[in-house]
Amino acid sequence: MPAQERPPLSRRAFLIGGGMVGAAAIGGAMVWLLLPRPDVPSALPKALLKPVNTVFHVQSDTPVLTLEGHTGPVLHVRWSPDGTFIASGSMDGTLIIWTAQEGKTRVSARTTLQPPLSDDYPWSIDWSARKDTQHLAVSFVDGTIQVLDANTGQRLSSQNALKTPVSVLAWSPDEQYIAVGGSDYMVRVYAYPSWNVVTTYQEHTNTIKSVAWSPDGTLLVSGSEDTTVRVWEPLSGKTRRIYNGHTKDVAAVSWSYDSTRIASSAYDNTVHIWDVAEGRTLHIYNAPSGAPIGEARWSHNNRFLAIYGGDAQVHILDTHTFAVTRSLAVSVVYSLSWSPDDTHLVTGNYDNVARIWSVM
Repeated sequence: MPAQERPPLSRRAFLIGGGMVGAAAIGGAMVWLLLPRPDVPSALPKALLKPVNTVFHVQSDTPVLTLEGHTGPVLHVRWSPDGTFIASGSMDGTLIIWTAQEGKTRVSARTTLQPPLSDDYPWSIDWSARKDTQHLAVSFVDGTIQVLDANTGQRLSSQNALKTPVSVLAWSPDEQYIAVGGSDYMVRVYAYPSWNVVTTYQEHTNTIKSVAWSPDGTLLVSGSEDTTVRVWEPLSGKTRRIYNGHTKDVAAVSWSYDSTRIASSAYDNTVHIWDVAEGRTLHIYNAPSGAPIGEARWSHNNRFLAIYGGDAQVHILDTHTFAVTRSLAVSVVYSLSWSPDDTHLVTGNYDNVARIWSVM
């Protein structure tokens, strides 16, 4: 079916299709835990707990700071480029911007759609790379987008009529464009702050799960339920690279800060590290004991990759040797982000909090 004729998925169908799976330590053993989808009750029947053959005895690490204030699982966390703020989005419907040093709430936001629906919570967040502005873009499950100023607490822009439902977004490094992809299989590049469509990319054949702008500003990468990762030019829409290494939905994509490599994580329980110019796979990280993989994020010095392994731990992978140099016992994590100086990580956790960890 041509892209322009594809009927967009409903918000509920999209969320049901993207159920969340994690792992938790219970009674000293590791068990699979089917996490509640946004549209079902949070109580979990015992039948959903399935034991894993391998038993992990993981002693929890101690976070440097715990950010408490959400009343639902924290799905997204991102550290601001200058290190001053941390943004978190939760299933409780709120986006909170915290001070990174004290953990104090600086800004709190909800969807602008009125009346709000029960599942309207932050679905994607991204800071502008410009350290002088401290601007954050956030999309909600209802398809609306807001741009917030962390310094003043003001809402700079609000869009309630964009074309992509249940959207993921990425901001260009110069803050001039925002790429938005979603359940209609397309990625649109909007000029900011006019919100005029500059490019519509229609090469994927299923829902867009993740999109990221290269740090040098020249390319976009998008990962989809069609199992492909596509690298393309944001202003022309020309495809530069198609990576076919995954066998299931691509859940997250992340650029190295020199814009030469990409880490893509997928529901096939792997993270692939690959060369953008050649499309060559450099390394495949397999989840411990076949656990579902979460996000994989590059350190700013390109030396390390932080990966949520699905085993209640974040593993720090040396991107030169591909050896795990450290593992942090962090409980069930949905999202993670490096501090700008690469000395700390922040994680968004299933137990309603975000935590800061030292990795030195």
